[in-house]
Amino acid sequence: MDLIAHTIHNYSDQIWMFPKLLDNEYADDVLNMLEHCEYNESKKLDPGSLNYVFAQCKQVSHELVDYINSNNFHEFVNHHTSQNISTTLSCWASAYSLGHYLTPHSDAVGKRKMAYIFYFNKGWKAEWGGNIAFDKGTHWQMFVPQNGTLALFNVEDNNNKHMVTNVAVDNTRYAITGWLI
Repeated sequence: MDLIAHTIHNYSDQIWMFPKLLDNEYADDVLNMLEHCEYNESKKLDPGSLNYVFAQCKQVSHELVDYINSNNFHEFVNHHTSQNISTTLSCWASAYSLGHYLTPHSDAVGKRKMAYIFYFNKGWKAEWGGNIAFDKGTHWQMFVPQNGTLALFNVEDNNNKHMVTNVAVDNTRYAITGWLI
């Protein structure tokens, strides 16, 4: 497997979006696998701190996961971001459904350099929630999760504070996500 980016949106050399990087057939195959994963609810409710409610599957098995853990993916990331990534630190699946969210936070922990998110869903709409949003100081820049899209963002400098908006519909959006070093 290898990825070819036809469209890249670079936001301030910190956030990169690759819309529909995976073709529909492949993305649908991954979505089918994700819909059958065994998820556990992950929840933290602590006033004044990072809070979240979502479902997580730590044991994900698919060709895409093998690719994410490969030098080919690291080279793809380095080529498009001018970063120096050499290792996939983690890879897991998330499922955001009605009432799930993630409050504003930074992923700048330990050796993490970048976060990646591959989105999987059909026809997701902004008004449904479950969108990733980045704090730009005067506003939040929001991205709607689209099937087969890859999001990359730098987490080293603590500048990419982000959140996932509350899911307001009885629908689920899936992702394969993790960090790179």
